[in-house]
Parts: sequence; C-alpha cells; structure tokens
Amino acid sequence: MPAYLTSLAWTGPIAVAAGDVLQNSGTRSILVCAEDDPDADDSLLIRPRSWYTCAAAMTIRAATHGVGIGCLSIASGLGEDDGVEPVEPTAPGTFAPHQWTVSTGAAPGAVIMDISGRPSTGGAALIALEYTVQDGEDAPGTALAGLGTGQRVLTMPDEDTEYSFRVRGRNSVGPGPWSEPKAAVSGEAAELPSLEATITPNPLVAGDDFEILFSAAPDSVSPLTLVRDANDPRRYTGTAPASGIVTIGATKAGYTAYSATFEASPALPDLIVSPAGIFAIANATAASEPETINLSSPTAPAEMMGEWEIDFAPLASGPVLLRDPYITGTPAVGQTMTLHLPPPLSLIAGSDPTFDWSWPDGSKGKTYVIRAEDAGVPYDVEVTLTDGNGARSYTTNAVSVPAAAGWYAPTWKRNGEVASRGTITGPDGNGDLTIGSDGIAGGNTQGNPRVYFDVVPGDTYELETHIEWGNATRVIGRLSDMTSYNTAIHVNVFDVTKPAGDTTLSRTDTFTPAAGRVAMYYIFTMDVSGTAKILSNTRVRQTA
Repeated sequence: MPAYLTSLAWTGPIAVAAGDVLQNSGTRSILVCAEDDPDADDSLLIRPRSWYTCAAAMTIRAATHGVGIGCLSIASGLGEDDGVEPVEPTAPGTFAPHQWTVSTGAAPGAVIMDISGRPSTGGAALIALEYTVQDGEDAPGTALAGLGTGQRVLTMPDEDTEYSFRVRGRNSVGPGPWSEPKAAVSGEAAELPSLEATITPNPLVAGDDFEILFSAAPDSVSPLTLVRDANDPRRYTGTAPASGIVTIGATKAGYTAYSATFEASPALPDLIVSPAGIFAIANATAASEPETINLSSPTAPAEMMGEWEIDFAPLASGPVLLRDPYITGTPAVGQTMTLHLPPPLSLIAGSDPTFDWSWPDGSKGKTYVIRAEDAGVPYDVEVTLTDGNGARSYTTNAVSVPAAAGWYAPTWKRNGEVASRGTITGPDGNGDLTIGSDGIAGGNTQGNPRVYFDVVPGDTYELETHIEWGNATRVIGRLSDMTSYNTAIHVNVFDVTKPAGDTTLSRTDTFTPAAGRVAMYYIFTMDVSGTAKILSNTRVRQTA
C-alpha cells in the first residue's frame, strides 16, 4: 500500500483508479484535490483515521491541512463505496545502510549522525527517529531531534571512544526493527576553530551595500536579509540601514559562532579630482570628523591613488596637500632636479590654490640644475600653498649633493681663551651654525666671539667662506696657535668689514699655515648680545 507524506506544499500528481481507497493514516487532516492547479477551496478534507473511495480513475494532489506532516495511504481496488474498512498500518521498515552514516565530531565526545533517507512508514506517519548504542532487539532507543534528513550531533559520555550505533523509525504502531550497526569514534577534546568574517567596507556606510566573507560556509546567518552568493557559499551581501547598529551573526557545525556589531556611519566624504588637478570634497565641511577616503579617480596622479586619512578642520585656515611635495633627480653637479607638487585640497568651491617656492639660487621653476657651489651642502625646498582661507607651508625631502673631491665641512670649536669667549649653536635645519658672544666683555673690545677649526702646518688649504652677517660688523680669518695667546704668531688670511646693505659674505682664500699655526680662526666683531652665522656651504680642502 503506497503512502505519501504531505506538508503545506502540494504533492506532485498521484494517479488513482476507480475503487481505490484514500486513507488518512497520519495525525493531521489532509486536503485532496483533483485539479491540475490545486486549491483548498476545491479540495476534499479527509480527517485522521478516515477514508474515501474513488468513484473513477483520476489524478490527485494532496497537502496537509495546516502545519505539520501528514500521511496519505492508497489501497487499490478495495471497493466502490465509501466506508470500506481501512488497512491497518504496521511498524516502520528497517533503515537501509545507505540512508545513514556516523562520523567523528569536532567537539569533545561528539559523533555526527547524518540521516540522508528514512525507512518506509508502514502506512502510518513516523513520529520519531531513534538510535541506540546497546545490543539486542529490545534495546531502548533515544529519539533524534526532528524527523527530517540532515545531521545530528550526538554527545557521548566519553571522548575519543568507539561506539556502535543502530537506528530505527517509530510510528503510532510502534518501533521498527533496529538497523545493522555502524561504528564511529567520539571527538577528542580540542579547541574549536573560530568562524571569522571580513566586512567590506568597514565602517559600513548608511544605505550602501556591503559584503561579508566568512572563513567557512556558515550553516546559518543573521540577519536573514543577508543574501548568499550562488557561486561562493562563504560570501554574503547586504545593505546597511540608514542609521543605527548592524549585528552580524553566523554559526557552523564544528566552529565557534561568529558575532560582530557595526554602526552604520553617515555617507562618507568623497574626493573628486577636477581636470585641472584640484581636489573637490563631497559630503564634508571643516567641521566633519576625520575620514579615510579611497582616491581612485582616473584624473588623479598614480602616486595619489589609494586610501588617505583626511582631517578637514585644517582646511578652514588654508589648503592642504595630502602628501608633501618632493624632489627627484640625480643629486650631482650639472644634473636636473624636479619639484613635484601633489594636487591641493581646498574647501573653497571653484578655488585655484597657488604655490610659491624657491630653489637655492632663488629661481622658482619646476626644475633646477645643481650648481658647483651646491656640492656638499644639503638643501630642501619650502613650498607655500595659498587659497582664500589662508596659507600653509610644506618642506620637501632633503637633497644632499656629494662634495667635490677633497672638500669637507670644517669642524668648528669654541675658542679656548678666557678673555674672549664665544658660543656655537646648531647646526639648525639648514646645517647653519649660529655664533654669538656669551655676553661677557673682555680683551681690548667687547663681544668678539671666536671659533676655529684645526689645520696642519705646512699643508696648503683652499677655504670657501659663506657667512650671514647678522649683528656682526667685521670678520677676520686668522691663522694662530690653539689658544690664540701668542699674538706674534697671528697671520690674517682675510679681514672684511661689512659693506653697507650686505647681509652675507662669500669668498675663497688659499693659505699654507707656517709652523706653530694649528688653528684657523673666524673672529667676529659685534655687541655682547649679537649673533652671526657660518652657513652650511662653508667648506675647505687640502690642495697640497
């Protein structure tokens, strides 16, 4: 006697003959319809333990009336009238070997029982699927969760232990026979791997789509509005709400559950690059919170592509550069260096920020040819960027041009005399030294700071002097002994009084110290609180 399980969904077509008896052998009322497009309003209702005899051959479809699983049994050729005594159901049949498996679970003591099919119902709906680990036909059974197919995780008393399992079905008549046994080893104690996920973008943007990629295909996810990728069961997509919190959860057998909470942020600021290379900002003001913006405009320089952390507050007082200007080229005399100015960022609509800069020779072009006097002197370029809100300065990378052969920067020392003292401060960011009096009057004059570098008697030197006068009115280059006590040994190499209007002094001298003259002094004349500078491009070399 064939039997058909029913649910809320209509079954496929079932052919019946005249005289066949339709019997409800389950516990739920069943709807039977002879239409190709079945409808409850055109259906026959057969209550549990009731039957109906078909008067003619036809094709029917059946469904449970309400929630639950029903069972429609068909007895062929038992009579033509209603009221034929129904055939009594029997206990379920035996599970076939291919209808179930057992395997080791991931959790301690766990065994996974996978039900892929079920035994024949015996004419009455199954009410339980049971298993046992005991021997004998009279062994008691333990009910499995649910009646459907799929995996169940059984927790056994002992870990890493082999158990022998049998399964059976049960209906209203009673249990069916136990199946042939199958063995599996319970899971060992081990830490479950974590189900991880990556959210893109993160943070979420209100109203925008997002993607979540799990480390393994989850068995369930929440919220249910997430859409699973048909080609990759690990990948889901969703849409962030206009505001508020989004909680993503997922579970998978053998993994610790995943749960994370995200706050949907307002629409993020966006950068748009104009054909002129000016950055315009959407969805932001100077009061906006700092944001990370991904710049991918095809009009932006390649070096600017990627993510940038934007702080909008400084834009209220002038334009900014997302990266510092920089210099490229080969740092050698006669080579061309190029200044690169990244696109400026400004909050003023339609603004055209302006740049200003100077190379070491005062020129303002994008390129600069290194001069001989630049050798051995590190330099950088200060760039000023201005718009209607104000101005801001940036400094490029430092460029160091190797000195010509034999040239070196002197190592300056304080004078050792007690009567005429001096101070050396620096070098500063440009490599310049500030020379000043220590504020103590002494000797024949007041405020004559002296500094020196070592020389070797008998060697010939070429000295390039570059000085910023500051408060000094005179400078003497003098060869002497280490302490400058012996005035008889003094020999002036140069003695220059500051010309009116000049701010710097540059000169070249060649000298050969005689015996006893082991120091080359710079002696400044200034007031006791004055200062002057020995510039970083001052250099010396031995020529013989």
